[in-house]
Amino acid sequence: TEVTHSIELDKARKQVADLEDQIKKMTSEIDSLRVNLSEVESALQKQKQDVRRTHTMNIVLKNDENCMRYTGVPSVGKLEGLLEIVKKHYPRIKYWKGTAKANELHRDTARRGPARLLTYKEELVLTLMRLRTGITMWMSSDMFGISETTTSVTFQTWIRILAQITAPLRRWPEKDY
Repeated sequence: TEVTHSIELDKARKQVADLEDQIKKMTSEIDSLRVNLSEVESALQKQKQDVRRTHTMNIVLKNDENCMRYTGVPSVGKLEGLLEIVKKHYPRIKYWKGTAKANELHRDTARRGPARLLTYKEELVLTLMRLRTGITMWMSSDMFGISETTTSVTFQTWIRILAQITAPLRRWPEKDY
């Protein structure tokens, strides 16, 4: 009986060791699945942002009437022309970083940090839409699938760019003394 008991004890130990190995493998697989799930969720979030941005741009640029309604620019062609003027004067934009650096708007030669989330065209449309319609920062950030901070920085930058480009067009009346 002692031999039988010893054999059964060895079998039980082997079963425990096998179960521990299975638990380790399953734990490893669960960790791998969690990483995969996180990557898929992140990709899905980016796709949602891209869909929102694309949908907004499609509505605004659908026709000249919508372009005028949402941006105040009379036609899609004129919006494209304005964009070309901006690109000509600012092939690289240095984005606004607060009032202390407000005058340092010109060209950025070596951009660091994450890639821009919006194209110049999308940034221009966002800015013109906010000016024309008065939509809030959070609403425009939702429509373009970006953070409120990115929306604010983009808006501040483009306001300054548009002010510089349109400066020769602005005429102030003479003061009467």
